[in-house]
Amino acid sequence: MKITILFRNWFLRNRWKLLISIGITVAIIVFWINNVNYVNSLILLNYRTEVQLRDLRAQNENLRRTINQLENPERIIGIAERNLGMILNDEAPLILNSNENEKER
Repeated sequence: MKITILFRNWFLRNRWKLLISIGITVAIIVFWINNVNYVNSLILLNYRTEVQLRDLRAQNENLRRTINQLENPERIIGIAERNLGMILNDEAPLILNSNENEKER
C-alpha cells in the first residue's frame, strides 16, 4: 500500500516530464522511420539509374559497332560497284584544299 502511494505521488509530480519524454521519443522514432524510407527510396533510384546507364552504354557500343560496319570501305566499294556500276580507280585521288583555291582567285 505504501509503495503504490509513493508511486502515485511520484507520478503526479513527474507526469509532465514523462509525457514530454514519451512525446520526444515518439517524434525521434517517426523521424528515424521517415529517414530510413527516404534513404531506401534514394538507394532504389540510384540502382535504377545505374541499370539505365549500363543499358545506355551497351546500346552506345552496339551503335558504334554498327557505324564501324557501315563505314567499312570494302562494303562501300562493293555497293558502289554492284548497285551503281562504279569502277574503282587505282590512281590516288586529287584533293583540293579550299584555302588554296581562295588564294588563287
